[in-house]
Amino acid sequence: MSRASFVKQCTPLEKSPHSWCEFPLKMFDDAGCTALNRYGFESGEPCLLFELKLQTTWTPKLTQNVTTLPFKCDAYDHLAMRMNTNVKYFPQFETNPQYGGFTLNKVPSRAISDKDGRDVSDENGETLYDQPPLVGLSFI
Repeated sequence: MSRASFVKQCTPLEKSPHSWCEFPLKMFDDAGCTALNRYGFESGEPCLLFELKLQTTWTPKLTQNVTTLPFKCDAYDHLAMRMNTNVKYFPQFETNPQYGGFTLNKVPSRAISDKDGRDVSDENGETLYDQPPLVGLSFI
């Protein structure tokens, strides 16, 4: 079975029981992080992608009513001998744009199940898991 059969557009807090919530990859295009511009590396404004890998048993405890888990990447510019604070995150943490935000509807990760509650496998027999939460960033 193909993962495409289980794709769904979800609201920020929705966690669909029998499908995986599609990550809006268009935000990478909107941020200028594409193969056409070699992901910003040639222009000195590289784009990086981070994922929160298969956290199947951990659920964050947050003190705020938010839809994203905060993420911050500190980078040191060795040529300029200073911290690089010119970072653009996508998606951003909703209460502070100086942070990225892993969408909470993807935490914890889980196996995709069919309507009868059985784990779904792909054509190679591998169990399908929800796509992990992603945060992109570009140095500007």
